[in-house]
Amino acid sequence: MKGVCPISIGTRVLILAFFVLSLFLAGPGQCQTAGVALLLQQSPAGGGVVSPEVGVHHYAEDEEVTLIAVPKPGYQFVYWLGDVLDPTANKTTALLDKPKIIIAIFQRVESGQLAVGQNRPAGGGGGAIVTPGQAISPSAVRTGSPGGGGGSTPTTPTEGDDPFPPDDPPLDPPDDPYDPPDVPEPATGLLLLGGLALLRNRRSATAGRRA
Repeated sequence: MKGVCPISIGTRVLILAFFVLSLFLAGPGQCQTAGVALLLQQSPAGGGVVSPEVGVHHYAEDEEVTLIAVPKPGYQFVYWLGDVLDPTANKTTALLDKPKIIIAIFQRVESGQLAVGQNRPAGGGGGAIVTPGQAISPSAVRTGSPGGGGGSTPTTPTEGDDPFPPDDPPLDPPDDPYDPPDVPEPATGLLLLGGLALLRNRRSATAGRRA
């Protein structure tokens, strides 16, 4: 399984030696106890609580024993190491048809393993939803629900709203040096030509009288 260090063969041998030693130190009274022995352990020692408690227990032959593993805060139950009905369930059973060693394996939970949305502050408003390339005028209004969760699209400015701030420069300044010169209208040109022709005729008539 991911993130779980399996129990090495040396550890199993050590546990088995502990089991045999505990039976030897129990004395004649313990040897006379009828039944099948069950050695229950957990790893790590402070990872949780198991039922029955850690130690050596004796049961009748072919008896089904219920095993329960409850992890402590900061740990999670991973699996049972040994001959059990469901190794991945925290509550399972073991058939004691022979002496058995069963170990409950716990694992420390990483601090970053949090549920989705757990770090989200309650009652947050969120920002406005803006699509790429969308222009937002200063008069756009941003609204949000008091309960939080997401934002809202800015509203479209109504008629009469100035989309540009007052301090923006005008589009066409009056002192623009690149403005083209004024072109006279066709009627004005015709009047000028007629006036010049009339002036010439008067000058010609005056010169003829003097001659």
